[in-house]
Amino acid sequence: MPSRRLSKSMAEKLEVIEWIEKEGGGVPTRATSYFQNTKGWQVSSAQIRYWWKKRDEIKASSPTQLRLKGGGAKPQLDVIEDMIFDMIIARRSDKQKVSPFE
Repeated sequence: MPSRRLSKSMAEKLEVIEWIEKEGGGVPTRATSYFQNTKGWQVSSAQIRYWWKKRDEIKASSPTQLRLKGGGAKPQLDVIEDMIFDMIIARRSDKQKVSPFE
């Protein structure tokens, strides 16, 4: 079953924020029913509240971006990956076998 999640550009997120400021009375939960029913968007209340919380950053970003700076998963094992890479290079330079099962 395919995911129902659709990414929204910063321009669309900004549209939601402006609607909350002008027509929603500063209450982000009112935007959920408007954008789901009137616009036909598939967006959750939690996501709209998150956009409202991050409204200053969204306003400052480019309208063509899909997410804010700093989003996404952070590398968890940088040091270990570097150590393994160095070990593999050393073994290959010594003509030793490199296998994930050692």
